[in-house]
Amino acid sequence: MQQLIPKIDFKVLRAAVIDNYMMGAGIGKAVCFSCGNAARALAGRGINILEIGPQGQLQSVRWWTPAEIHLLWPDRFDATPGHLPLFLMLHIAMAIRDELGVIQIEGADYPGVGLHVPTGSGETIMCMHLAYPAYKFVAVYDDNHESTRYFAGAPLSGVVGRMFTPIYIVEGAKNSFENWPEEARHG
Repeated sequence: MQQLIPKIDFKVLRAAVIDNYMMGAGIGKAVCFSCGNAARALAGRGINILEIGPQGQLQSVRWWTPAEIHLLWPDRFDATPGHLPLFLMLHIAMAIRDELGVIQIEGADYPGVGLHVPTGSGETIMCMHLAYPAYKFVAVYDDNHESTRYFAGAPLSGVVGRMFTPIYIVEGAKNSFENWPEEARHG
């Protein structure tokens, strides 16, 4: 039985948490390697963002580590999805909990039932788990979409693989998110 993550604009909640942190820490600029969603949400908050991605000021063909990003942009906060420190992910989790309240999983008493979470960097599913630790989540990577593509080198990939039951949809597969209900495609 597949349950879909409730509709929520995760990137907007994330951007608000990052914005509050940056203001409190006196950090005026950020860098974000992104398919576009995270960087757009940050820019929407008025953050001075250097976006690296398909629509960004720069493009990249690989996943950069937090250390590599810091070496090149030491004066910018690394707002790349999957690179946030755990305390900020916890703040995002609490924002998710405030937004969604209590969520119900149909059939939650049956083994294997959980919320399917479109997953890319792993940050959304980690924050969902922090917000709702009693629930089971299933990470769904879909290589047909830039935002949910699996990258073995992403910092949270190993954590997601150990904590959740990942499903991998290869490029061109018929079970891609294109065939999911509209409300489920917002990962």
